[in-house]
Amino acid sequence: MKAYSAVNFIRLHYEGTKSKNPISAFFQKTRWNFRETLHILITYFDYLELETFIGDLKESAEEDIPFYVEDLLVLLYEDFIRQVREFSDMESLSKKLAYKQQKHRPQTDKKVDYARIAPNQQRRFEYEVRRKQAMMKISMQITRKAGLRGEVLLMKMAQTNSEFHLTLEELLSILVKDFLENIHKGSKSAIMESILDRITEI
Repeated sequence: MKAYSAVNFIRLHYEGTKSKNPISAFFQKTRWNFRETLHILITYFDYLELETFIGDLKESAEEDIPFYVEDLLVLLYEDFIRQVREFSDMESLSKKLAYKQQKHRPQTDKKVDYARIAPNQQRRFEYEVRRKQAMMKISMQITRKAGLRGEVLLMKMAQTNSEFHLTLEELLSILVKDFLENIHKGSKSAIMESILDRITEI
């Protein structure tokens, strides 16, 4: 069985359902509110943009709010799950995410080299080298229930599209890119207002 995150919430659920002991089964249900940690890799530049956004968000709030990059990632994940919960066309969704995955791949530079194939003959060939970028690892916590829901969604998409495979960590990296693109398009004020409404209700 493929793993759809480093935590592998599907495996955790499967192992929990194997117990026939009613007491163990009861505690297994409560464990789905336990939190697990995911480690998301994004570029350092994207991280700085997120920090800047959160700094502006806190300045616009009327009170001091304990809100950090990790909290923003949780909101982005929850919004994504909420939006696709009723979405039935898994094949179209998988193609859309695969396109974004390709779009947000690390940038590469073309290189040219020559290989000697005979004493007086060389062959020219081109290849791509991934451009070096400073990266940042962000740790976020989600409940096992939320993680399982996301992994099941990714598994359903993989079943409809044999070429598709995405992990929760990769999905979250895509959501970060989408979020920053929306900000760049001029939606920053509306996004800030929406987030403030969300976190002040908690």
